[in-house]
Amino acid sequence: MREIKFRGKRLDNGEWVYGYYFIEERDIEDGIIWRDIPQIQQRYGDHFQYFDVDPATVGQYTGLPDKNSKESYEHDIVKIYMHNGLYPDEWIAEIVFEKGQFGIRYGDLYKEFYPLAAFFKSIKKEYIPNVGVGEVTIESEPMFEVIGNPWDNPELLKEVE
Repeated sequence: MREIKFRGKRLDNGEWVYGYYFIEERDIEDGIIWRDIPQIQQRYGDHFQYFDVDPATVGQYTGLPDKNSKESYEHDIVKIYMHNGLYPDEWIAEIVFEKGQFGIRYGDLYKEFYPLAAFFKSIKKEYIPNVGVGEVTIESEPMFEVIGNPWDNPELLKEVE
């Protein structure tokens, strides 16, 4: 089962926190005004801490590591390494969540959606008898690298466009 977690930037100091995402309702003024506060619950040993986060920065963990075994999150900016002759050898894109899966948008005019799982290169295959599919990939390696995010590295957004 994949790990489901989120990250977001704290409102008080701008640091990244990682954990469970939820929205807390708070009584702001004498029980009359309610405000929804996005929070990340981060585990420290056997207890939790709660941090108010900027909702624009919240992104879900994709469950997929990059080529350096670094966790990748929604909104991360990645460098894709494709060497198949159809696309540039290296290009920059942002991880998005669409169509029920994580992926990237790329292209000059239409910004086609490509599932993130498509950017893994098969390095070991085995024939599985009586399955009807022939060879099955049993080991693969990522063809992308997390190089930043829009909040810590806004200059990378220019390369995404």
